[in-house]
Amino acid sequence: MLIRPYRESDHDAVGEICAPAFVAGNGERTPSR
Repeated sequence: MLIRPYRESDHDAVGEICAPAFVAGNGERTPSR
């Protein structure tokens, strides 16, 4: 649940917890904000 496909729409809400987890796994993708 923490790691979800990167979406502009979800980034606002899920980005808070999803971004750190997703970026940690990807290592190259960073949140827009």
